[in-house]
Amino acid sequence: MSTIPKSDRGFYEWQKTFMDYLEAHGTAMKIPPEAINALKAKQAVLEAAYAEAEKPNHGRLDIAAKNDARSIYEHEIRAFIKGYLYNPAVSDGDRRNMGIPDHKSASHSQTPGTYPEARIDSSTIRRLVIYFWDTRARPSPTASTARN
Repeated sequence: MSTIPKSDRGFYEWQKTFMDYLEAHGTAMKIPPEAINALKAKQAVLEAAYAEAEKPNHGRLDIAAKNDARSIYEHEIRAFIKGYLYNPAVSDGDRRNMGIPDHKSASHSQTPGTYPEARIDSSTIRRLVIYFWDTRARPSPTASTARN
């Protein structure tokens, strides 16, 4: 799941939006209050650690505490999303408002229409030159013979 931002600032802002929406609409989405409260507890730990790490005179231990809190909280969020937010009571709009992609709208890579080819030139001793090209841009046989 690539929803969760990598930067600390991005994660902090994203999780606030996620939790605010979850608290406001959790009952309608049929999510047990205990599960939301467990996430809120992890959020409180992260917010305290984040506040300490943002102070100008923070130390290595403050940064380590923030990183640990984020790791634990992020793990809990991922488990929560998998366990509760892909049920019929949660609409696609709900997931979008929380910043979570739909399973069916997840982008899959397209099958490539071409493939790479290579040629190895070993005409010089102790030297290999490897030429790569895309099959779409392959020189025509007459052009390659004209160069040789």
